[in-house]
Amino acid sequence: MTCAQIQQQEESEQKHISEQVAMKESFENEFESLRQKLVSNMYQEMGDVMAKTMQLNDKLTSQLKTALAEMESMQITLQEKEKEVSFAKREIKLLKYKEKMMAQRRAEKAQARASLVAKTQEEKEKAGGDVVEETQEIC
Repeated sequence: MTCAQIQQQEESEQKHISEQVAMKESFENEFESLRQKLVSNMYQEMGDVMAKTMQLNDKLTSQLKTALAEMESMQITLQEKEKEVSFAKREIKLLKYKEKMMAQRRAEKAQARASLVAKTQEEKEKAGGDVVEETQEIC
């Protein structure tokens, strides 16, 4: 091999090595660009997911607060109804007691009237008997 051929072969190998180094750098640059895009997309997607999660959390929190408010309202209504029922039961007991006392009073009045009627009848009978005795004495 001649010196010119050897030099040409070395230049050819050097050119080939330079092309491979250039290709490697190009691939590395492309790889880094794709990696950055991937990271950027990943962060963007994570941001979107976080935003959606926060919106959903806010919505669920709002619904929970509404449900709790309704439950509290229902509890208050239930307590009010229980108070009304308790008051109504007391009124019923009072009315029953009042009715019982009125019936007892009517019974006492009826007994007093019956006793008065019996006394009046007795007095009439005594008075009638005295009249008969007086009539017999006169005769």
